[in-house]
Amino acid sequence: MLDLILKIATSGTLLVGATAIYIAVRNNSRQLAAQIFLAYSDRVRQVRNAAGNNLDRPQTILDLTYLIFEFHSLRRRGYVPDPVWQIWEADMTELLNTPAFLGLLPDIRRRFENHSHFLTWIGERHRVQSNARTLPDQLLNQGPSRPVQQQRSGSWMSGAS
Repeated sequence: MLDLILKIATSGTLLVGATAIYIAVRNNSRQLAAQIFLAYSDRVRQVRNAAGNNLDRPQTILDLTYLIFEFHSLRRRGYVPDPVWQIWEADMTELLNTPAFLGLLPDIRRRFENHSHFLTWIGERHRVQSNARTLPDQLLNQGPSRPVQQQRSGSWMSGAS
């Protein structure tokens, strides 16, 4: 009888320990996701302030593209959970489909040629957006000859975070 009580107590202790470890790991993961979100929110704000919400500057588009690349890479490696990613996904897709971005697309393709996963993701974002409106193939393959200014309201670039 004493042996049975000790086995039950041991099993209960193991269950409580496993539950505590699970909760600690889950909380740590949530804290890490929150820290990544806050760090990238701050970086987006810095780029936005430096650009003055002006999307016709090629350097602004490139800065944002590198920021999106870093965020995408963190997500790809599992550091950014879906709920955090979904906060900005629609705004990133819209930015990647602006005339200013499409104008720089050939240069961006050259800069990220060693990161085919990122270029593939950009292509998927174009297809997602083109379901709502048709983009000429030449815009996706070569881009227009010069960037065009497009300012948005309510997106991460215009001040809403």
